[in-house]
Amino acid sequence: MSSRRGLSDRRGDSILGEIPAPDAMERLWDEEHHRVISRRAMNELKSGTRFDAKTVRAFELIVIEKTPAGDVAEMLGMSLDSIYAAKHRCTRELRRIVAGLEKAYEMVE
Repeated sequence: MSSRRGLSDRRGDSILGEIPAPDAMERLWDEEHHRVISRRAMNELKSGTRFDAKTVRAFELIVIEKTPAGDVAEMLGMSLDSIYAAKHRCTRELRRIVAGLEKAYEMVE
């Protein structure tokens, strides 16, 4: 029986050794919080705004996927001016959405 107890003690120690330090846990929490907010904001931008799918796709290609604006214009059949306007309008709306989500999350915490 003592050999069993020794094994379980070692297992417990190894698990505790893998728990990150408090500052690392806070950093991980903040990163996950940012990912959740970003994902929800993009979903809302796609489905809960007046922007059409092409406008949002132009934004995704330029901002998220870092595709050059000229390539995006050619891919989507849009003018370069329309691409930059889509980026500007989506950025502004995404900031508004993120601010609302951040405020909602603060109220819950």
